[in-house]
Amino acid sequence: MLQAAGREGNGYTWEGIARLLVARYLPDAADQLEHDSESGMFAVYSSNREVLEALGVLMSDLYRSPERLAAFLASVDPDLFDD
Repeated sequence: MLQAAGREGNGYTWEGIARLLVARYLPDAADQLEHDSESGMFAVYSSNREVLEALGVLMSDLYRSPERLAAFLASVDPDLFDD
């Protein structure tokens, strides 16, 4: 699905998705998250467990639904990704 949308599908892709989800749905939490992804790994840290869990729910919903993931990717500027 990610490759069909022009994304690599690596850790940086998922970091981009996470950042966009936070900006759209959890904007007050952005400053509570620290990203440390690599090409083969997505990583996000926070001392606020509730923020991590909320992001996890959002990401899980996209991951489990190719249709929602495709719609989400189509709704954002592809230049916002660094993959």
